[in-house]
Amino acid sequence: MSDIYASLIAAGIALITAAVLDIPVGFLAFAAVFFTAFAVYALNRQDDADIDSINIPERTRFVQSKGWVVLVASTAGFFFTLAFALMSNIMVFYIMLLVYVLGLFYSFPLLAPIRGILGFARLKEPFAVKNLLVSGMYGMFMLIPLVDAGFEINITAALLFIFVFLRFFIVSTVFDMRDVNGDSGKGINTIPVVLGRDTALKMLHGLNFATLLIAPAGILLHAISPMFTAMVLATFPFAFYYLEQCRMQNTDLKYLCSVVVEADYVPAIMIAIPFLLPGFF
Repeated sequence: MSDIYASLIAAGIALITAAVLDIPVGFLAFAAVFFTAFAVYALNRQDDADIDSINIPERTRFVQSKGWVVLVASTAGFFFTLAFALMSNIMVFYIMLLVYVLGLFYSFPLLAPIRGILGFARLKEPFAVKNLLVSGMYGMFMLIPLVDAGFEINITAALLFIFVFLRFFIVSTVFDMRDVNGDSGKGINTIPVVLGRDTALKMLHGLNFATLLIAPAGILLHAISPMFTAMVLATFPFAFYYLEQCRMQNTDLKYLCSVVVEADYVPAIMIAIPFLLPGFF
């Protein structure tokens, strides 16, 4: 169920993009983001079984018993939507395919034949590449509704990309704090593994503050609406809260990540929905 929830949050990026850029929300864009995220998450669950057995053993039991159902459903949904995109919008098709292929190289040791040259077999293994790649993939999800609507990239779209990228960089790094034991044992050099929790938290607070700077930058560039400003301002204290919770030694990181951190985009989505409702009627 966490994969479905995370994929719905990813699909919420399509709603945020539509509201901020004042473009229509198409079925293709919403389905493309949802099923691409769903398929990539399901693939990664298959590879992460040994790591999850250390970090989240209850998830390992579910993947072993029902994981194949999720994998089949997500893969079927992805390729059905991919075929629809091929017939409807070739740019959406290319973005979906690129994210899926990156997901394969992220999760599985497909680079093993050239490990001696690169020093790694999966894109998740080098320092910080995991967070940069995953954040970039979420940024690509923002591009799907944009290209589906035929919208040209402008300063507002660029600021929104930065907003989405930074938000998920923070979220993915907090999840790495939860997974540090399993990741370190499997040679995945995440930011918390290499730098430690305290240094990683200082960096994340800095990135959270950098996200806040999008508002004045947008105002100076005449490229941000009151709604987009509200999204930026709402997410800052939300992230500040869960980052401070991570600092406390008695915090249940499993609960925090599953219930609070994964909802990082929810304030922005809730702000976006009222602006989208007229378009549905």
